[in-house]
Amino acid sequence: MDLAATANIPAIQGAGSASWNLPFVHRRIAPNIKESCDERLFNGIMRAISSLIGLAMLLMGGIWILQGFNIAFLDSFMANDKQWALWGAILALLGTGQLYWSNARVR
Repeated sequence: MDLAATANIPAIQGAGSASWNLPFVHRRIAPNIKESCDERLFNGIMRAISSLIGLAMLLMGGIWILQGFNIAFLDSFMANDKQWALWGAILALLGTGQLYWSNARVR
């Protein structure tokens, strides 16, 4: 019995004479596989949460940079400590990457 026929998923011809039933094929390879409403809702919620985390990382990194260079929030233990400016720059870069990754993925 052919698994592709029973699952309503087209069989994909591979090397040789074997055919495989691949329901997990990436959407770029098989764009005719539709996303369900639940998947779209989940992906939208996760994209929003991931973007908010990236934004928080970016803002927190900016605050650490300002504290490290003794520009703002001067009543902190991090004020005028260049190490915190470095950590802030790293965190801000990671936050920027998180924001980009969250919004530039294939939808």
